[in-house]
Amino acid sequence: MAYEEKIEYKLEIIPPWSIIQCRRADIVLKDGVEIARGYHRTVYSPGDDVSEAPQEVQDVAGALWTPELIEDYKESIDPTPVEPITEEEEVATTDEVVTDTEEEEVATTDEVVTDTEETTDTEAV
Repeated sequence: MAYEEKIEYKLEIIPPWSIIQCRRADIVLKDGVEIARGYHRTVYSPGDDVSEAPQEVQDVAGALWTPELIEDYKESIDPTPVEPITEEEEVATTDEVVTDTEEEEVATTDEVVTDTEETTDTEAV
């Protein structure tokens, strides 16, 4: 009974920016027969550091990611900064949500209890 492990890679190139999706399959074999398989996916965008990626990813990135493509990709990402929420706004929003939820839960619980009591009384008679 010999167990083996092997890894297979599947690469997908997503246009128009040549984004690379790498699916790694971890395969466990027992006496040459596959008994388990697990997957892990990693996505690489133009300009990402692929030095730690599998050699296949490095080769594809080197062939497709020209300096012009990397620059165009970076320009295509929305550079609009997101304004941070102030602490006062966050507290006010949280209090409103909790208050509304508590009131709805109480009303729903009262209705359910009332319905159950009426049903019980009717069945007993």
